[in-house]
Amino acid sequence: MEENIQEIMKRFSDLSETIHISKNGFELYIPKQGNTDEVGYFYVDAYKGHDCYAYDTVSTHKYFLISGEGDFIVNGKVVHKQAGDTITINPNEVFYYSGTMKLIEKISPKFEDKNFHVLQTVSYEGPVIENTTGGIAK
Repeated sequence: MEENIQEIMKRFSDLSETIHISKNGFELYIPKQGNTDEVGYFYVDAYKGHDCYAYDTVSTHKYFLISGEGDFIVNGKVVHKQAGDTITINPNEVFYYSGTMKLIEKISPKFEDKNFHVLQTVSYEGPVIENTTGGIAK
């Protein structure tokens, strides 16, 4: 990340100062201040992974792994990441991640629901998950 990750993490030092959204597989924290139209930062506490295979038609999603490890599936290709690594998901790339990890996510330009398209939701009940691009995640 070009930015100083330590400075960005300060926005999440007091999680009571964030908006908390509980999802299937991860917890999402949005700072009440500091995000702009150009960029948004989020703290993600993934205990299983993302809840869907999806893509964003406009924004780039960049993840910085603070701790833990997991697999990112980008356009059907599996990439293993661990603490200290980054991964960038460009517009129109189908992605999903699984694992136990804490992440800072940078979305630029800021996230808008109208640009985010879910291809398939993920159920953590079954042993195998299949996405619409034909990739398999265990």
